[in-house]
Amino acid sequence: MKRVLVLFFVALICMGSIFSDEYTVASYPYYEGTFGTRKTMKIRYDDETDKYMFYVSNSFSTHWMVFTAEDLNTMRKSVEKALEWKDIALKNKAEVSKTIPDSEFMVELVESSSTDFFKGVNKVKVQFAFASTENAALTSLLIVGGTTPSSSNRYIKLEFEGQIILDIQEFADAISEESINAEIKKHNESVSKADSLFI
Repeated sequence: MKRVLVLFFVALICMGSIFSDEYTVASYPYYEGTFGTRKTMKIRYDDETDKYMFYVSNSFSTHWMVFTAEDLNTMRKSVEKALEWKDIALKNKAEVSKTIPDSEFMVELVESSSTDFFKGVNKVKVQFAFASTENAALTSLLIVGGTTPSSSNRYIKLEFEGQIILDIQEFADAISEESINAEIKKHNESVSKADSLFI
């Protein structure tokens, strides 16, 4: 029985992450593009690889959409432009749907489903768009993605699910350099404190 419990906990730890030291540094609400369901997206960071990832997990599957610090800066610039366009739309009560210039970056898709892991053969292009309804009654930031075939199963396609973000400022705050650096610092202090207990 003890052996079964030990194996269970080891499996639980291994399943929790595909990266060595992956932890959440930001989260924000969004609406998925197909059915308009409200969800929460986490952005996680891996100290060892210095990479970030969009992270979604439920009882059926877990998805990692991996990107770099440079991509994160592209995201920040795109959000700045979206906030600028929001002000213009509100001031002029304008209706518009437009891709944000220079907002493209690539993500590597990884998915865990049951005991199977799938990884994309190709990276998927992600880009930002801004939309404002009639009279600027509603403004939103859109994160548009695509699909890539799995490297382990050609019949499986991995998808970057589209995101609709209604509170653009909340998203900007969540991914700001100050906010993410504060979360990284808090995590490192917590790890250091825990390590000092076991000497």
